[in-house]
Amino acid sequence: MLKAYFCDNIIRQLYYLIMKKLYTLIGVLILLSLIFSAHSVFAADCGDTDLNGTTDTVCVAGDTVVGSSGYTYTLTGNITSTDQDGLIVGADSITINGGGYTLTGNAGKNNYGIRNNGFDSVTTTNIVITNFVHGIYYTNNASGTIAYVTSTANTNDGIHLETSIGNTLIGNKATSNGTGIVIANSSNNNTLTNNVANSNASGISFSSSTGNVLSGNTMSSNSGSNFSLSQSYNNTIDTTNLTQGKPIYYLYNQHGTAQSPLVYDGNVIGDVGIFWAASSSYLTFKNASSSLPETFVYFYDVSSSTVENITVSGATYGIHLDSSSNNTITGNTVSTNTVGIYLYESTGNTVSNNTANTNTSYGISLENSENNTLTGNTANTNTVRGISLGASTQNTLNDNTTNANADGIYLYDSDSNTLTENITNSNTSSGIHLNLSQENELTGNTASSNGFYGVFLTSSNSNTLTSNITNLHSNSNGIYILSSDENILTGNTSASNLTGIYRYCG
Repeated sequence: MLKAYFCDNIIRQLYYLIMKKLYTLIGVLILLSLIFSAHSVFAADCGDTDLNGTTDTVCVAGDTVVGSSGYTYTLTGNITSTDQDGLIVGADSITINGGGYTLTGNAGKNNYGIRNNGFDSVTTTNIVITNFVHGIYYTNNASGTIAYVTSTANTNDGIHLETSIGNTLIGNKATSNGTGIVIANSSNNNTLTNNVANSNASGISFSSSTGNVLSGNTMSSNSGSNFSLSQSYNNTIDTTNLTQGKPIYYLYNQHGTAQSPLVYDGNVIGDVGIFWAASSSYLTFKNASSSLPETFVYFYDVSSSTVENITVSGATYGIHLDSSSNNTITGNTVSTNTVGIYLYESTGNTVSNNTANTNTSYGISLENSENNTLTGNTANTNTVRGISLGASTQNTLNDNTTNANADGIYLYDSDSNTLTENITNSNTSSGIHLNLSQENELTGNTASSNGFYGVFLTSSNSNTLTSNITNLHSNSNGIYILSSDENILTGNTSASNLTGIYRYCG
């Protein structure tokens, strides 16, 4: 009996313990449910919910619009959303017609005006959308239409296509947004016609998207760039597209010949908003000017082409070569930009007799570029550097003038370059500065009256300095060598300096 009682008591205690834990768990679940419900708003279906082609439920903020194929839901008044998206698309082949009414959001809640996630052949039209994060956001969809929409004062984008194919954007106005219209991440084969993107931070932007066709779009008064492309080269963009009232020239897969290049002469064609080319060769662009914020001349994978007598101010890059080879950039004036002339991963180009003054960063910059020739250029009074080489090898710099910059000529991680007979005076820091750069040859350069150093080597080995003049550094150093070994100095002149030639051995 005692044994039976003992076992029964153990079972009873286990039962009470299990039930106690169960009741506690149920209480926690109830509490979580109450908390969740207090802070969540569940979207309801609206529109043609019984799929008979007519409206049976009026939509309010946060609702999902559904309907049978071909159904149109037309707003009957303005909608204001405080905690959720404005309207959510919930079916293929339907139309949301705003009837001219306004959909207003609360951008602080990270909500979208109209969100279409994965539904095809959806049309949004005749609506004003404002104060959301994104005005209209189509993702993973195909064959939709966004037409005659005004999308304004949204935090990020007025209209955004993400991984969306074969859509039509026509007659829309995107104003005062972060970016007016964004086409991103393999959003291919879309058509943009007669859209307006004004007074945004950026106008129309493409990234990693191809096969799109643009005509009649206008972009102006955007505080950053009016128009931009990133990894989106195979698109059709004609000259009916305007940036600040000037036509966009965009050439893809266009080729002249050495005997008969394709010539674009501003004296003949008139104003040019931007001139961009990709996967092309034997082009000539000349006699044009720009003061717009976007890069004026941009070449991607372009060869054997010429840019001459171009004047650019106020741009990010005046002239930008990317992955381009054997081009000639000559006789241009690219001043008061961020960077005057920029070569990236570009080979065998000649940059000659250009003026690149008073840019806020560099006059002329090479990055990851080799076997280019820079000769006869003037790069004065730039905020940072006159000529800058980064990770660039086997380039030739001859007879350039780089005065009154922070650094005249600066090499970083750049080997086997040749600097000959350059003049680099009155720079606030250094005339010529080699940093982590090996096996360069400096011959016959003049680097005088610079603030600290005529020629400055830091962590740079096996360079050869011959017949350079580094005079008149009355409070500083002619040639200063720091943490650098096996350099050869022959026949250099270094007079009227605090120290002529100094090797720091600390």
